[in-house]
Amino acid sequence: MNGIEVHRPLLIRSGQQEGLSFVNPEMVENVGFSAGGYGAQYGDKMSSVLDITYKRPQAFEASISASLLGAQLYVGHGDSTYSQMHGLRYKTSKYMLGGLATTGNYQPTYVDYQTYITWKVGAKSQESRVKSPWTMSFLGNVSQNDYRFTPDSLSESFGGQNAKNLSIYYEGQEKDRFLTAFAALGAKGKVSEEVEIGFDASGFYTNERENFDITGEYVLSNAPAGEITDALGTGLFHQHARNSLEAGVITVAHSGKWSKGNNELIWGVSGQAELIRDHISEWEWRDSAGYSLPNDGASMELYYAMRGDSAMRSARVQGYIQNQHKWNTSSGQWILTAGGRIQWWSWNNEVLPSPRASVEWIPGWKRDLCFRLATGLYYQAPFYKELRDTVTDALGVTRIQLNKDLRAQRSVHVVLGGDYYFRAWGRPFKLTAEGYYKYIDRMESYTVDNVRVRYSGRNDSQGYAGGLDLKLYGELVPGADSWISFSTMVARQRLVGSTNWIPSPTEQRFNFSMLFQDYIPRLPQLKFHLKMQFSEGQPFYAPRNNLSWGRMPTYKRIDIGATYTFNAQTAKFMRAPSAKHVKQWAIQFEVFNLVGWRNVNSYFWVADAYGIQWASPNYLTGRRYNLKVTVDLR
Repeated sequence: MNGIEVHRPLLIRSGQQEGLSFVNPEMVENVGFSAGGYGAQYGDKMSSVLDITYKRPQAFEASISASLLGAQLYVGHGDSTYSQMHGLRYKTSKYMLGGLATTGNYQPTYVDYQTYITWKVGAKSQESRVKSPWTMSFLGNVSQNDYRFTPDSLSESFGGQNAKNLSIYYEGQEKDRFLTAFAALGAKGKVSEEVEIGFDASGFYTNERENFDITGEYVLSNAPAGEITDALGTGLFHQHARNSLEAGVITVAHSGKWSKGNNELIWGVSGQAELIRDHISEWEWRDSAGYSLPNDGASMELYYAMRGDSAMRSARVQGYIQNQHKWNTSSGQWILTAGGRIQWWSWNNEVLPSPRASVEWIPGWKRDLCFRLATGLYYQAPFYKELRDTVTDALGVTRIQLNKDLRAQRSVHVVLGGDYYFRAWGRPFKLTAEGYYKYIDRMESYTVDNVRVRYSGRNDSQGYAGGLDLKLYGELVPGADSWISFSTMVARQRLVGSTNWIPSPTEQRFNFSMLFQDYIPRLPQLKFHLKMQFSEGQPFYAPRNNLSWGRMPTYKRIDIGATYTFNAQTAKFMRAPSAKHVKQWAIQFEVFNLVGWRNVNSYFWVADAYGIQWASPNYLTGRRYNLKVTVDLR
């Protein structure tokens, strides 16, 4: 975000708890994404980079919106000497979660405030002749996510021709809170016509609490929903958690750029201090057909238990340098970028050198074509979550310990891509294609349950990923953007010493998505949009057995919506003096998951009287509606 790395909460375990993203769409000026082969300035990550740039308004602008899913207020103002933006968002997913198969009382609320301020040092007004070489900026964010849930019951059928029914009756509740704050102060200016330097200081703080005590009685049967005859298994379970995490990260950084002719050199160095405290106490007890699971005939054991108290203090020092050179030949324009990063971390005293390079070619015979090739050696230095190794004691309790011998995961990237700009039907279009291959060693095996990622805490595996991304973007009708994309990916991993390759938990071998917007030519204020996604289901794994896996059903979803906009050109009442401060206002109606497809999100595992485990799917919400009103002010 504006050149500063942004952290996110670590204890999130399910999409139901997921609140507002850090990015406020009303404040965004530009979005950049790279699936691999990115430059040295983008830090030490193995997979991808999302680069967000916030805008600097030059005049007053504001908007207010409210819907069944929340509300939002945005205010921006500025001129040539300063700019400021403020965004306040409120979200509630109570209506959406009410469509889940598990009935109960959902009380989720998410609130965040965000601001971005810039000003020129010494400049007093737009007419001021003071030419200051320095521009200051401040980016701040504070958010609080509260999730409260009291489940009641669940009744779900699954299994196709040999359908089973799972009925669960709950007691207990879940209470979670995630408080995060982020602030960054920056200064940037030119010290000469060719040299620009900057300094940044940022801090991130998170205080997370995860508490639940939920018991359930379940009946697994061949009978239709609601009946308990022909029971295959009955049982009880009790899920308990008292987890807390407090983390703070402080970063001080310097960056610079030297430009002369067709050459540009950038560099940066930063120091980072991390302080983390973590307490984990969670367990699950299960009883099936009168026996506590697992059952060894001699003692009663918990189905799952994890405990740990950890504290970590560490420091990182990072630096990068990168040079870009452009030159023209008879074949076209060439852009060569080469550089590297280096990082040292006090936790394990590991030094990570990361060379990176790319070349871009714009053919002289076709200036609307662009080809690029990028490669490099990329590391992903562990953060706290990856460090948590586990040891199971004689009582079957999994204890958390931090692994000081853990090394950064390492990956080699090769990315080949291109862009083609063309016109069709008198309107501009852009076609992007990108193929990639990544080999990964010193990898940590991991599992994904809903949105929670659990790492093994050890460099115990290796893997690879390869794929192709295609995207066509343009205006099928004037003034309304549309796009269509298709991606294919193969991702595999295997434990060190094993010959058995299994799918990575996030592998999707195909994904198709599209957005189409249209309007009636004689009624341009009424716009329609259609969103569609069709993708292969992700792999899932049996409890505590990463080698036994299956694949979720294909994900399918269609959303439609209509927006009617009122402004001075389309509505007479907007020309009245009382409406002079209203630029326009719009009302939007949307239908999510139009067809009502039942998409699987995760699985709940239950055992029958014979000890056979059955995977009962947890479904995402079905068809839902939303009404939204937005007012733009001036």
